[in-house]
Amino acid sequence: MAIWWDHITYRYYKTWKEVIGLALMAFLEPLIYHPLIVFFALRGYYFFLIGKKHSWGNMQRQGFGKKKVQTV
Repeated sequence: MAIWWDHITYRYYKTWKEVIGLALMAFLEPLIYHPLIVFFALRGYYFFLIGKKHSWGNMQRQGFGKKKVQTV
């Protein structure tokens, strides 16, 4: 109802297709997104309890500047 009210009062969404799509996502979220979040949270707790270590590897900062030219 809040999506419909926002569309009627502010005309934020350009078409009714956007409104319907947003409403469908609100109904699909508990069926798809939330179970995935719970699964990965439980997996993380399990890995923590058994002591499995995870590393991101070597992540050196690169920046956006030009690379330095090495002179010999």
